[in-house]
Amino acid sequence: MESEKKSIWKRLIVNDPEDRRAIVPKRIGIGYTINFGSTRGKLVFLGLIIFILVMIILQRLGKI
Repeated sequence: MESEKKSIWKRLIVNDPEDRRAIVPKRIGIGYTINFGSTRGKLVFLGLIIFILVMIILQRLGKI
């Protein structure tokens, strides 16, 4: 696959701007990873970070 050849795989990170998918299957092993080369992938990552921060803040405020 041409897009796999151009992608840059480093451990768990993939950066393939030509692949529009946000979540892509791992090349080796089982599971999925985020494609940081796509805008959707960056938004998924940002959403996860925001979610984690909100959960931490709510926990410290005693809301959870």
